[in-house]
Amino acid sequence: MWRIAFIMVFFIAVNAYAQSSEKFKIIKTSEFEGAIIPKEQVSQLKYFEEKREAYWTPTKQDILEAEKLSKNYLEKYNGDDKYIKTSIATILSRLGKYKRQYVGLIEENGNKTIWINYFYDNGSFSKWDKNLVFVLDGGSSFFNIKANLSKKECYDLRINGVA
Repeated sequence: MWRIAFIMVFFIAVNAYAQSSEKFKIIKTSEFEGAIIPKEQVSQLKYFEEKREAYWTPTKQDILEAEKLSKNYLEKYNGDDKYIKTSIATILSRLGKYKRQYVGLIEENGNKTIWINYFYDNGSFSKWDKNLVFVLDGGSSFFNIKANLSKKECYDLRINGVA
């Protein structure tokens, strides 16, 4: 009986690895480098919490628009959260050094939104083009934001805490 269980676990693990071995589409400009996660791969992402009924695959033009919206949002942030305010100064000073991962979300109202996962890469994330980068803590080296392309606005800025 344990042999059957072992074989089942083995095939499940091999299948899961095979699904995550596909590379995401890389986008590189003079200002940033990122990975577009195709809609077909979103359901296979470990630790991805943005569950939706539908996803979409952003184009390069969509990414450029989301980047513009995101930078503008960060530059003009006027919320009351002191941690976010102090973190944004650090983020803006090194914004071009963050790598990004992009997931297209279809909101309940039909709006197209891009979830952007930013991480400051010091060379530790060799598989960032195949797997979602998810880190607990790490402060302003790790954050994400949503850019609603339909409304031309950003929201839900989340900056990791520090341990």
